[in-house]
Amino acid sequence: MTTQRTRGILCAQERKWVLSLLAVLAAVFVLYIYFVTSSVVQVVMRQELDKEITETKANISELEVAYMNAQHMVSAEIASREGYVEVEKKVYIDRAPDTLVLTFQR
Repeated sequence: MTTQRTRGILCAQERKWVLSLLAVLAAVFVLYIYFVTSSVVQVVMRQELDKEITETKANISELEVAYMNAQHMVSAEIASREGYVEVEKKVYIDRAPDTLVLTFQR
């Protein structure tokens, strides 16, 4: 009678252990699924943000070009009011490389 009672107690304890381990395993599996899903979502969000950043940089570049063109138009208008005209033939001057100069100081 004591052996059957001991077996019954052991079976009850084993069931508790098995159920506890199954619960832990289920929790780990749920956490695994959560973290994998979270990683995928983060990658997709990162790709969308990279695309948005690229589009924003392109818009900024277009605005910079428009700003520079407007700035040159204003400069040309001011210069033409002052009587300046655009030169047809441009002349470029080239400097000779630096040379050593000998001086005497007293």
